[in-house]
Amino acid sequence: MSTNPDPNSASTSDGSASVVIPSYNMGWCITGAITSCQVQTEAVQEIIVVDDYSTDNTKSVVHDLASRDPRIQYFKLERNERHLAALYFGAHQATCAWIALLDADDELTPNSIEARLVAAREYQNETGIKPQLVYGDQRDAQFAKVRGYIFPYLCKELSLCQTSTIMLGKECIAYFPRYGSRGNTDDEIVISIGRHFHVLHCGATVAIYKKHDSASRMSNDPKQVFIGICELVRGHRTDVIREHGRTRLVLWRLRLLKAFIRYQVATATTLIDASSHTFAGGIRALSLRIYRRALKLINFPLTVFLARHFDNNFF
Repeated sequence: MSTNPDPNSASTSDGSASVVIPSYNMGWCITGAITSCQVQTEAVQEIIVVDDYSTDNTKSVVHDLASRDPRIQYFKLERNERHLAALYFGAHQATCAWIALLDADDELTPNSIEARLVAAREYQNETGIKPQLVYGDQRDAQFAKVRGYIFPYLCKELSLCQTSTIMLGKECIAYFPRYGSRGNTDDEIVISIGRHFHVLHCGATVAIYKKHDSASRMSNDPKQVFIGICELVRGHRTDVIREHGRTRLVLWRLRLLKAFIRYQVATATTLIDASSHTFAGGIRALSLRIYRRALKLINFPLTVFLARHFDNNFF
């Protein structure tokens, strides 16, 4: 694979698309994700499922679906590599001109692929440049509508959209990150690709985000969210300083504080709920409630302050 891809080398007349679905213990919901790929208004050529060493029935579910649809390909990693590495593996298996990413617990809207292909084609006709990351909104969430070379913006926000809204051009896969923040896969992808290529919002809703309480969803664990943001900022602090100066890094430190407060509030709540019904347990619960209240008092003005300095309120 070339390490210096030409973003204009592939014709937009080639509208073939693969979908990569990473899955870790998502056998209970992956059928919905795969089905949403099968009913696209613009036919998907490959549906690549990367099983990140699941211990549930993911393999049997996917094999059953694949027996009726030859487009479905199943790969199982030899050990649990985490979300980003599973996506990296799948993206390198894809052979189509475009590669859409879809979490196993989400679904694509029926015109998801078509909307992004049309937007990419129109953008190239207008500018002469083929964007390599085309994204859209979720059914219940809208993202910043940006287009062009937006790397300075990405260094300011360190975020843009959710994984299941992303579609990549084949030419940029050489720059797809294999490792990075464990809880911020989408951010690592957009920063890595946006460093080299044009990015485009397609103007449509392209994915349906499914909320659930499963432990496999990182966003359900405030501690892991905090750790993930720490890793994200640590990994890109040089870019932040280079593009926006050290003041911007200070603002990111405050966002880390906000994430830490959320983690501590959740921890305190868990400990309060588990407190014994004894005198000592009551004193401990009271202390935790005071601590939690103090954290919430700090969090409110902090949230208001940060909202004035960041477009995206994902952290």
